[in-house]
Amino acid sequence: MTHQRIRHTASCVLLLGLLACGCGRGKATSELERAVTNMTALLKQDRVEEFLAAYVRPEVLARYKERPGRYDRFLRDFREKEQAGLLADLQHAASLEPQINEQRTMADFAGQALSRTRRFVRIEGRWYILL
Repeated sequence: MTHQRIRHTASCVLLLGLLACGCGRGKATSELERAVTNMTALLKQDRVEEFLAAYVRPEVLARYKERPGRYDRFLRDFREKEQAGLLADLQHAASLEPQINEQRTMADFAGQALSRTRRFVRIEGRWYILL
């Protein structure tokens, strides 16, 4: 093999390795993938309150907790009307490539298998889902 061909082959192997491990995709993307995996696990285990506390923006939850009974109604409605559909969407999203904005602060998962586009926002390095 010529020196040029060896260098080309080594470059291809390196590129394929980066693509396989996801290393070239960026920190925000890998953080989002981890968040989706964690969200899925929490919802599968019916740990809804932990899910909400970790992945719904704190100011949104604070609004539900302002008035007595409002958070409990929100929690009940989420379990009855949202949890199963969101879980299914997150499971499908795990196999999709998110569309992330240039600032790496907003991401969308969209596809025919999803009930609707699922949007995430990144605030201070943490991903939250918009319900």
